[in-house]
Amino acid sequence: MLLLAMLRRLLRRTWLAGALTTLLIAPVVVTRGSHPAVAWVMLGACGLGVLIWALTRFGMLPVIAAMFIALVLNRVPLTLNPNAWYADQSLLALLLAFAIAGYGAATARSARAVAAGLA
Repeated sequence: MLLLAMLRRLLRRTWLAGALTTLLIAPVVVTRGSHPAVAWVMLGACGLGVLIWALTRFGMLPVIAAMFIALVLNRVPLTLNPNAWYADQSLLALLLAFAIAGYGAATARSARAVAAGLA
């Protein structure tokens, strides 16, 4: 975030700062895959590019919420089988993800209704 803000200030172009931030940070976040070029392009550049686009378009809060949901869903074993020993953890993770998504949708709709009433 700080790198993006500094580059936006220095370059005075949001798209150029986003592209340069993506190229600078992508090698750090790339996991080791079967082929380094494929891993770098797919995971690093594309994933980080979408993250930076969302950060500049929507702000910090949606990006943090998306990263939290991704972390929860990646760390918890997911199943739809109620007989599995980890079914309660899976249900809690899915309910948490749906609750945050529902809250975001309801908040966005109410903000549109307020904005439409002011116009």
